[in-house]
Amino acid sequence: MNTSTISTRLQMTIEDIQEIISGISVEIRQSLDSGNHEEVDRLNKLAWQLRDFCDELRELQVTWVRDLDKSINSRIKRSDDDGKIEITSIDDITKDMQSKSSNTSPISEEIDDDSERVKRKIFREKCLSRLGKYFKTKLVRVNQTIYRTQDSNFVIACAISRKYPDEKYWFGFTEKQFRQLKAARNAFAAFGCGNHDTIFLLPLADLEKWLPGINQTVNDSQQYWHIHIKRQSDRWMLLRKSDFDSINIDKYLM
Repeated sequence: MNTSTISTRLQMTIEDIQEIISGISVEIRQSLDSGNHEEVDRLNKLAWQLRDFCDELRELQVTWVRDLDKSINSRIKRSDDDGKIEITSIDDITKDMQSKSSNTSPISEEIDDDSERVKRKIFREKCLSRLGKYFKTKLVRVNQTIYRTQDSNFVIACAISRKYPDEKYWFGFTEKQFRQLKAARNAFAAFGCGNHDTIFLLPLADLEKWLPGINQTVNDSQQYWHIHIKRQSDRWMLLRKSDFDSINIDKYLM
């Protein structure tokens, strides 16, 4: 299965789920009209679960593109003899990635996935706990990455990243997250770098000013910015394109 096919199938799945959600919305209106509030609660819960699943699929698309970029970079090599650059085809890289996955023991892969999932869950929960203390209220979940204060005065997008080489952290900030924050009275984007002790809380007003200088992926199925945070010479920097200055974000560290 090539890259294009994987992307297309993921998008088709997302669109199918969105159609189901639309159908549930119709049922919710009908249940409201009939006064069946228990059914309304059940359908609302189901709709939110499906929306969360859509968000997870979109994150999977982001992860796939990132891993593919890494594979491409690792396959680019310069010949010592003639200085020519040799690049393996995208389809070959995709096949190689899938081959490595298929050669991994399903049991060990499942254990690794579960262990990583638990670690990420704990990481995110600890970040949310710190954010709740900062805003002096318990945060209410809106969806997988968006949270609000109980009085709805503040809306926060919370993203986490493990540590990459050279003390670099990578996040995908989606157009959907941006729109949700933009609609709020007071909005922030929180980025947890490696652990819950290192969280950068960026006001959306500031982040929005910097977005034009940040690399972005735009295609038929998704749109997101590549948020790269790196520690350089005892300073925390938000990296941007080569023709834009990086931003010192030390003052946003919680």
